[in-house]
Amino acid sequence: MQLLLRILALIVVAVVAFVVNAYAQDYWAGYLFLRVYPRPYLEMVSAAIVGATAAAIVTALPLATIFRKKAWLAGLFVALPVIALRASEIEISGNQTQQAIIVMAWIEMLSYTLLIVCAAWLVSHRMGKASCVL
Repeated sequence: MQLLLRILALIVVAVVAFVVNAYAQDYWAGYLFLRVYPRPYLEMVSAAIVGATAAAIVTALPLATIFRKKAWLAGLFVALPVIALRASEIEISGNQTQQAIIVMAWIEMLSYTLLIVCAAWLVSHRMGKASCVL
């Protein structure tokens, strides 16, 4: 039963991270940049980093609390939906005319994964040190 609850919690955290990432990117780009086409790289990269940071902030503490020292591994699972979506964009956009899509897919995959995994590891590491001191 405990394993089933952990798996369910992991799925909920992954969904919350995905939604927070999308909203943070949309609001960041909407409030700070004009809606033009094609979108400038500064807007797209900054929105990807802000979305990944927001998702990492929301997921770090729940992952560290539930999974303790394996929180970084759970962070990889949380990042899988974005990895799957962006990897399919890379696969579909094979020609050179869609270079911006390929570059942004890589940036978003890497920033999302790295920030969530690093935040989960950092919080779990700090929680482990705090419990050792007490």
